[in-house]
Amino acid sequence: MSKSVNLNNIQNNQKLLVTFKFNSQRAKSDGLPIYIKIYLDGKRVEIATKYFVQSRYWDSRNFEVKSSHPNYLHINNMLTGIINTVSRHFLELSINGNLVDVIEHWYYKNKLV
Repeated sequence: MSKSVNLNNIQNNQKLLVTFKFNSQRAKSDGLPIYIKIYLDGKRVEIATKYFVQSRYWDSRNFEVKSSHPNYLHINNMLTGIINTVSRHFLELSINGNLVDVIEHWYYKNKLV
């Protein structure tokens, strides 16, 4: 399963993209930190997860940890949970007709990780 999502709020003409990336500038001995990237209406926010993996264990095509990593199931399940949380918030606000501000709503008001 790919660890990214692309949703549209037709009512307010908003588009959401959620994916993951590494931050090589914050490398530690146990690997590179995995960040969630949330794009909405030209705005972007990146939030560090608490997970680190070596680059050899990262599947950059599917945005997930490869099965060769000893904790891949746990980490991938947690990443899926983060995507589900962001998607749920976006859809709930969309249904209520609210415009979503990615920086205010997800970064300041909700702890995703």
